[in-house]
Order: sequence, then structure tokens, then C-alpha cells
Amino acid sequence: MDPFGHHHHHHHRSDDDREEQFPPPGHRPPSSYDEPPPPQVSHVYHTSHVGGPPPMEPNYGRPNYPPPSMDDSYGRSNYPPPPMDDNYGRSSYPPPQMEENYGGSGSYNRPPPRSDYYEGPPQPQPPTSGYSSVEHVSHESESVDRHHRFQPHVPSFFHRQTSSDPELIDKPSFRVYTKADTNYSLTIRDGKVVLASNDPSDPFQHWYKDERYSTKVKDEEGFPSFALVNKAAGLAIKHSIGASHPVQLIPYDPNVLDASILWTESRDVGDGYRAVRMETTGTSTGRSFPTDILARESWLNELKKMELMLFFFFMWLVTSLLHYTGLRMHLKEKVVPWQPIQLTDALGVTKKWAENRKKLGDCARGFGHKTTGGKAGRPLQYKTEDAAIDVIPLLSNILKEHIPVLLFRRVDHGKLVFLIIIAFCFVIDSTAAEWLNHGGDRTNRRSAIGEVLISPRTINNLKLRWKFLAGFDITATPAVANGVVYFPSWNGNLYAVNARNGGLIWQQNLTMLTGLPLTGRYVNVTVSRSTPVVADDLLLVGIYGPAVVIAVTRLTGALVWKTQLDPRPLALITQSGTVHLGGYFVGVSSLEELLPAAKCCTFRGSLVKLNVRTGAILWQTYTLPDNGGRLDGYSGAAIWGSSPAIDVARGFVYVGTGNLYLAPPEVLRCQAAQNNRTTPPSVPDQCFGEDVHFNSILALDVDTGEIAWATQLGGYDVFYFVCLVPNNPDCPPGPNLDADFGEAPMLLTIFSNGRLRDVVVAVQKSGFAWALDRNTGHIVWVKKAGPGSLEGGGVWGAATDGRRVYTNIVNGNSVPFTLAPSTQTTTAGGWVAMDANTGQILWTTADPSNDTAHGPVTIVNGVLFAGSVAPNGPLYAMDASTGKILWTYNTGATIYGGASVSYGCVYVGHGYSIGLAKFHPTWNSGTSLFAFCIG
Repeated sequence: MDPFGHHHHHHHRSDDDREEQFPPPGHRPPSSYDEPPPPQVSHVYHTSHVGGPPPMEPNYGRPNYPPPSMDDSYGRSNYPPPPMDDNYGRSSYPPPQMEENYGGSGSYNRPPPRSDYYEGPPQPQPPTSGYSSVEHVSHESESVDRHHRFQPHVPSFFHRQTSSDPELIDKPSFRVYTKADTNYSLTIRDGKVVLASNDPSDPFQHWYKDERYSTKVKDEEGFPSFALVNKAAGLAIKHSIGASHPVQLIPYDPNVLDASILWTESRDVGDGYRAVRMETTGTSTGRSFPTDILARESWLNELKKMELMLFFFFMWLVTSLLHYTGLRMHLKEKVVPWQPIQLTDALGVTKKWAENRKKLGDCARGFGHKTTGGKAGRPLQYKTEDAAIDVIPLLSNILKEHIPVLLFRRVDHGKLVFLIIIAFCFVIDSTAAEWLNHGGDRTNRRSAIGEVLISPRTINNLKLRWKFLAGFDITATPAVANGVVYFPSWNGNLYAVNARNGGLIWQQNLTMLTGLPLTGRYVNVTVSRSTPVVADDLLLVGIYGPAVVIAVTRLTGALVWKTQLDPRPLALITQSGTVHLGGYFVGVSSLEELLPAAKCCTFRGSLVKLNVRTGAILWQTYTLPDNGGRLDGYSGAAIWGSSPAIDVARGFVYVGTGNLYLAPPEVLRCQAAQNNRTTPPSVPDQCFGEDVHFNSILALDVDTGEIAWATQLGGYDVFYFVCLVPNNPDCPPGPNLDADFGEAPMLLTIFSNGRLRDVVVAVQKSGFAWALDRNTGHIVWVKKAGPGSLEGGGVWGAATDGRRVYTNIVNGNSVPFTLAPSTQTTTAGGWVAMDANTGQILWTTADPSNDTAHGPVTIVNGVLFAGSVAPNGPLYAMDASTGKILWTYNTGATIYGGASVSYGCVYVGHGYSIGLAKFHPTWNSGTSLFAFCIG
């Protein structure tokens, strides 16, 4: 433990550095050339394999563009994909790096390298012709060399270049193959870099790594540069910027030093790649670099999906997709005549969505069958759930979890990462615009990245489309998937509603459905208060007492299974879970802190992983040592807010914990002896052991539940409700802050101290916002966003778009709250935006209703949505860059929950008249779920 009490866990991993021989054209490959891909790891979601590997011979007989007509979930045909924007309009803002890398190698405890940012001049529009990731339409001439198994179709200036440079032909070859399936290699078709079946007789599958300038040209970290040249075509792979094709080919002249084709390798391939670009004059960003100082080149791509699109945009949009979305490759360097460059799917997403299987068809082919990679502590194969990687969540997670950044990093053997274009099939539905749990997705960012219709320019066109009458309070953020909105009400019902018109699809009474005891938390029915979680054809729902999770079918709401996570009578589920690779992760909370002193407390918070299909508990990790059921042990440290965040590449799930209810007598005596001590908020109290995880951020292994690291933030905090009475002798020695983390952290990547850094960010009820290193738990920055209180501070869910962190500040004690960076103050609650890189407060907006701000915030396309608990129930839309309120709608009752966004619509419920509302007489009951849509 360091002075901050961080638990350090050092992890090491290694990739499978397989060697193969790849002779020049005209020679037979050795038998190892066609070795099979690694064995498939099956998983519980298996139903049937879709498609399969592409044929060994490219099929040149079928057209490859445009794709066939496909219906989306609303019954429309040829649903057009949206255009893409770069950098949210930024010129040189540091974009986040890829957070979840499937296929990288190296230790996770090493820091990422420093990074400069460069944005070059605009590139020409992409060509209008598309291509498949594996196959390309071709009409070959019979005159091409007969040793080809097939005749690749390339522009005329490519032909005959196979013998134009005999010196190049004699160079060692590199084969580029997919890490997902070693049967497919990089080649050239129609001037494009594409994938095709392995064929050593295909000269366009032979690449040469030219390092002639490696000693003359190095990057800022001293790593040598090289060019990657196609031996048959005599063309080099050129990096590009912005909206153009991310992998270009240009004629190669070995005697000319062309910085645009030079690449370097640095640490941790999981963060993308870095291109060397030499500059001797000022760039379009106003930056200039001497010849010997090389800047990194990066860009930020964001795909957005539009619900209604004019058909004449269709061809342009598909073409844009072909030039924005791709796969990764890794260059593995060895002292052999040739070396493989492994190509992995971008982020290695392997989720197989049943509803997309028929739509994918042949599009799923060519993605390969395996993703492998290192995981903290040991090498392993990533789990896959079907024979083909589904392009739909692949695209979704590129957008929602990582927003691709192209940076080069070096590993032990050197690795090169490119983008290969594979978006031919992305005209079908994408989950990028779905809202699958409380946090929107497994990053817990509450950011609608797939949304395009809503923006500061269009917000005045946001109108009420429909209102669904449930009859009582709705405080959960609705989930949205495939045109259906799912949500519970405090009346004990669970609803599925048509997202387009508000029509009821089904409703289930949880008391009758489950047969569970009545919740009894101010209601006489069994209720859920958390966001239902979409898991393929199932919906997973936490019960607000007893602590039970149920699974129902999305089609009818029929019960599939139910599992109790904690038998204590006051245990409950308030957190919305997160689904990942057949597992459901959710925290357990309790209301034991409401008990009188003679009965409090034995509950211990925990995080549980369930099998999605069966409900079986796979592991359960407690936040406190076992107290043996005694009242004199540790109790509390509940996990109760928002949704766990999952970093797939690291194999970690991140959560926040609450305060202690009670501590052992020796701990209380220790604290009483030092109550006059001043403890900075980042220094944990020394009265506690290392395995006591209250008011903490935890990283746990997704497979085992083992705590990888835990960082306790804020110091001593023992509190239960007897402490509300001043000078109550039953209250443990203070401070009694009740400074829970009422939300799980969010995953994002920031630019800190000259380098990109993967972090988790969460806001505490104390009002402090924390950014921690995702590998170690070390504090990167901390900022007090606003005043804390028993109710918050930040609570239920912050949001981020990668540039800023947004949070509510409840200000439950109505203390003067400075609206930083101004000097104005308010006694109301409000909303704060902080720079994601530093924590600096950019703006603060007070609730115009002069009330507290309890609900989570939601960010979409430069617009921040937040509700007020004021009795008229206003929903606000703020400009994310300034905090200015752009739009308001009064729903007529207190808004305590958060909004979800999907396909140009905002969904939010109102009403909160029970529970905490008993302490707030102005809060009132609601009846409805609202849908506000553009147009």
C-alpha cells in the first residue's frame, strides 16, 4: 500500500508469437502455412453458427455494392447508415485512445507513451466504389501470370510492376493475416487493401518492411521508422488523416524519403497505431515540427445513425462507412525470412446478437472465428460466442466504447496496427443507438454516441411525441432496444412499450410474476427501481427487496429464472447491471442502516456475476471481511448506483462502494483517538485494513471476481441513521460523512502529463470527482465539483463524451454553491462540466427551479439532459459546451430518474413520492413515461 492506500497488482501477459514461412511467389509454402486457427471457446449464448469462413476462392461473380436490402427493427428496408463526423468539430483536441484491446500484448501496468496531436490538411472525398472485406468484383485478363490461383483485379498501372524492381522481389516477405482466422491475408484489389484467402502464389499478398531510413528517421521516443511495401505492386501503405481512407497506397520510391509512408512502433499495440509524419513548415493546425522531430498523427471518428434519412443520401453514406470502419493488424518482428502481420477485429467484439443473424448472411463471413489476447495476470483466448464475429456490436463498440484513435505503440517484438475497411454490411441495424442499461452500455458513460438527430442546432425541434400512462412514479432510466422501451414503475409493474408510438406491448406485475414477498419499502407490492438490462432475447431486472434478480423474455415478459443474491431481509438491488460475454454483473445494497442501534448491522456489500441464461451465481465478491453475522464487525460498503463498467481488454469490471454502517470496536477506538486529525480527502484512514473497501473504487477480474486493485477515497466514514440525531451516543465516532459512491465509474481515455491514459471517473456524494488510472487505481486527478451532503454531491450517474465529464450536484444541505468558474453562488443544486483531461471546471449551471438536482445526467451530441425534482417536473437540455439551457419541458411531476436517448428520441419518466421523497414535501407523484422526439 502506498501513501494513498492503493493496492498494486502487477500483471504480465504475452501473445502467441507464432512463426510461419512465406516464400516469394513461385515457391511452395511449407505445410505450416495452412495451420488451423486456434480452437473455438464456446459460451453459453451458443445457438447456431451463422455463415462460416469465406470460401478459399474470392467470388468475383456477384456484385459487391450496394448491399442487399435489409429490414431494420422498424420494418424499413435499406435503412441508410449515418454519416460520420470527425472530432466533434474539434481541430486538434486529443481524442481518447482505444480502451479495450483484444489482441494486444504486453503488461498492463506500464504507462502509455506521451503523445502529441496533429491534424493535417483535409483529404479528398473517398471514392464512390465499395468493396467487401474479403471479396471484390473482378474481371481479370487472361494475360496475367498463370501461376496465380486467381487473378486479382487492380488498376492498369499496378500490372507488370511485379518485375519492375527485381531488388524488391528478392527481399524477405511478410504475410498479413487475420488474427481472427489465419486463413485470410492482406492483399490488393482495385487499388484497395483488402482481405482474401491465403494464397502464397498471389504476389499481392507479399509485403516488405523497408527499414532503410530507420537510423535517420526516428520518433520522439527514439524508435526507428520503416515503410511497408507491397512487393508485387511496388506500392507503399500511406497513412492519412481525417475523413479519407485510413489505409492508402502510393507508388514507392526507395530513394526518396517520404514521411507519409513511415511508421514507428512503440508500446502497447492495444491503443492503436502511431504514424511518423515529418513537418518542415507550419501545418493547418498552426503547429510546426523540425525535420528531426516527428509528430504523431491521430484522428477521431464517430459514426452516428439517423432514424429518418433521405434515400438519395444512401450511396454516399455507404461509401463513407467503407472509409471509416476497420480492423486491426499487428506486425510481429522476428529474425526469419518472413514474418506475419496479424489482423484482429477492431476491439475484438464477439457478441452474437440473435436478431441480426439472418440480416448478416454473408456479411458476417470474413470476420474470422477467433480473437486472442492477453489478460491481466495470464495469457488466454478471449471467449467467443459463435463462429463468426458479429459486425453489429463490433461497430457499436468502436463507437460507444472507444471512439477509435490511431496511435502507434511498441511491444517487445514490435506491432503495427492499421485500419482495414470492412463496413460493407453496416447498412443494417447497429446497437450504437440503443440504450441497454442504466449507463447506456458497458462503459457506463451515459452517452448516446449513436445519436445524430439531436444537437444544439436541432434541440428546438424536440417535441412531445407520446406519453405512456403507467399510473404511478417512474424513476429508472428506461432501456431501449430494437424499437421497444423497457422500464419499471413503483406500482410494481414492468413495461414494454413501442418506442415509436407509446403503445403497450406487454406489462407484468412483479408480485404475481415472481411470487416474491412484497418489497415493503414504502410500497405494498414487489417493485424494481433499476433500469432493466437488455441481454439478447432476455431482460434482466433487479428487485428492490428482496435482493433478487429475475430474467424475463423480451418478447412477452415471461419469467425465465430468478436468483436471490443475499438472504438478509433488508438487502435489495438498486443498481442496474451490465452484461458481458454471458455474464451479468450487478451490485447488492441494503437498507440496514435505517435500523435502530440495537439491530444494526450485519450486511456486507458485494458484486455478483450471474450466468445470463441460467441465473447461476458464477462468483460473488464481498467488499468487507466476514463478520460472522455479529453486530460488532464490519458492515455496509454497499454497491448501489448506476451500472458496473467493464473493460474487456483488461478483463476488469469497475464499481464504486458506499460508506460503512459499523466497524469493529478497535477501529472505532482508533478513530476516536485521532478525531482531531485533518485528513486530506485522498488519504485513506489508517485505522482500516487493506481488505476494507468502503467509499472505494474497485477493479475486479471479470472471470474470477478477484479484486485486482481497490482505492479508498475520502477517509474514515462510519454512518447509519442514528447519526442524524445530533450528539446521539449510539452514533459511532465521526466523521460521519455518508460519502458513498452512488454510481459506478465511467471508462474513458484522457490526455494527461503528455500522454494518453486510460482512466475511470466517478463522482462521490462528497462532491469530489475522481479520475483513477485504469490499470493501477492511482489517482490521476481529483476535483471538488460542488458541495457534498447525505444526498449528494454527485449521485446515480455522471456522463462523459470523452471531452468533458458532466455531473449533477444535489446540494442537499442548500449551502452556498459557487457556480465555477464564475463567482456567483446559489443554494440550489445544479450541473457541472469538467475537463476530462484535468478535472478543471468549465461551467456550472444552477437549477432554474431553485431545487436540488438528484437525477443522473445524459449527454448526446453536444446536448446535456437533466431533470429537476421541482413539483412541475422540468426536463432541461443544456449546451454541453457552455451550460446554457437551450430547451425546457415541464412534465408536471418531480423528475428523479435519468433520460435515455435513441434514434432521435429522449425517454424519461416522472414522479417520486415515496422513499427519500418522504423527507421532501414538495416532491410529488407522477404517472407517465414521456417520449420527446425531433420533428
